[in-house]
Amino acid sequence: YWACTHTGPPVYTEEQRKMAAELEKEAADYQKYLQAHPEKDIQNFHYHDSWMELQLKRLNKIATQICKANSFEVPKLQVHPGVVPQPFGKDARIVNAATDGSLLFVTAAMMKLLESDDELATVVGHELAHIHRDHISHRIMRNLPFAILLGVLDTQSPGAADAVGLVGRVGLAEFDRDEEREADIYGLVYMKNARYDYHKAANVWRRMAMLHPESSQREIYFGDSHPFHPERLIRLQ
Repeated sequence: YWACTHTGPPVYTEEQRKMAAELEKEAADYQKYLQAHPEKDIQNFHYHDSWMELQLKRLNKIATQICKANSFEVPKLQVHPGVVPQPFGKDARIVNAATDGSLLFVTAAMMKLLESDDELATVVGHELAHIHRDHISHRIMRNLPFAILLGVLDTQSPGAADAVGLVGRVGLAEFDRDEEREADIYGLVYMKNARYDYHKAANVWRRMAMLHPESSQREIYFGDSHPFHPERLIRLQ
């Protein structure tokens, strides 16, 4: 009951396999397209300062509209460079968004990937749901007993602390997945209230699946903190 109410309809294995196959084909086609048009790769885009400033204004406009429509306070906003230095070759750009409850940031590569405001509103709504569905405080409270236990064990037996830490992280991952599912659903409500086209939300996970085709190839994800793209896409559709 809880899952259906807060995280959308159930997703069955056969549905997920079909969606995974569909997404894998789209990802393969996308990679062929980038080989023929490398200038279209978001990793090759020039993220200059004036472009970053424009994207921050865009993020502020969308976040403000969603927050106003849902009577939320607008958090601090940032377009983060999201650069990961590589030991060999060109630095990589991360496609991601996150919040700690007071700051909501979207990486530059994510801003470039989601050129539609409705798609970006999907991401903003999702992160706002993490804030306003109390996911952050829940995670802190869930992790607190483990943090205390690890601190005690670390002074007595570092090896035991590592083992308990691993078990604890795996055990908490299921809660994280449920919160991600809930944030997907409530994010749709928030963006719909702000008059963004929530039907475009599924495009976000199609785009992400194109960038990360490996996320569509695994059915068992014990220990992973996020649902895989086929499942998320089926729920949103």
